[in-house]
Amino acid sequence: MRYLEYEIREMKIRGNTAYVKVRIRYEVPRIRILGRDRSIPATETIIEDTYLYLDDTWFRKYIDPMSGGSAVN
Repeated sequence: MRYLEYEIREMKIRGNTAYVKVRIRYEVPRIRILGRDRSIPATETIIEDTYLYLDDTWFRKYIDPMSGGSAVN
């Protein structure tokens, strides 16, 4: 995936948690997977991330889309 541009649309900080909405434009250059060429042309979407402030540093909270489990990285 290649990011083409981004823009922070909204940010709310509540205590040590920040909720951030970002508009991104990305593309996936041609890649061969299982013998077939794949690609995604320039696409725009909004993503929402959560960050936690711990020990004077912001960390992104990763949430697994399949299980709903989370971790901080």
